[in-house]
Amino acid sequence: MPSSSREDFDAYAARYKEVVQASFAIPGLPLDFFTQFKAEMLAGLIHRYIARPLSEIRILDVGCGVGETDALLLGQFPRIFGTDVSLESLSFAQIKNPTLHYLGSDGISLPFRGASVTAAVAINVMHHIPPRYWQIFLAEVARVVAPDGLVAIFEHNPLNPLTRKNVRSCAFDRDAVLIPRRDMLQMAEKAGLKPVESGYVLFFPFQRPVFRLLERALRAIPLGAQYYVAARKVSSMGGRDG
Repeated sequence: MPSSSREDFDAYAARYKEVVQASFAIPGLPLDFFTQFKAEMLAGLIHRYIARPLSEIRILDVGCGVGETDALLLGQFPRIFGTDVSLESLSFAQIKNPTLHYLGSDGISLPFRGASVTAAVAINVMHHIPPRYWQIFLAEVARVVAPDGLVAIFEHNPLNPLTRKNVRSCAFDRDAVLIPRRDMLQMAEKAGLKPVESGYVLFFPFQRPVFRLLERALRAIPLGAQYYVAARKVSSMGGRDG
């Protein structure tokens, strides 16, 4: 299989949060902080770049895992779909979010028709995929998004030493290959996507408003724990059914 072993993720599905928490370089920092931060960022990106009624917005969470992010988005976007290589993780996601729809995948091909969703997000997914498949994966994500729809990618920042330490310490990141932001931007363009917003995030592990303001001010500085790339699918691209 072209991505990290399905068996690896199945084995950790029941204690996903515990395993990730144990890898953090800052003891006591809750995983929920990161999940909520990215869910809020994703919601903001969708509201800024997709001019459709909420009832028409269809979001695909690629590599959704146990559905933690979906649970936070559900109050704003009722039409959410998820896919993952780990069927065990999907069973937990379905229990957590019984009104949502989840489908298994092989880690590269997505079980959705072309142009069938309004937005697709992949949160810390691509570093699990071998580099030779990165471009193929992004093209597949672009395929399922409707013209003028949005693709949002969140990834670990390889320039941040604490991030590299966390990845080395995480049981299911042992084969991870971290992707520089500049490479992600180039691959997005090759996949027929036009980047509209990008930057480094998670400089401070605090929720207070002053730190959120600082986060926005520092996004051009390549020291955040992670980064994001938000890109529109160019209108001229046609989506083939699949």
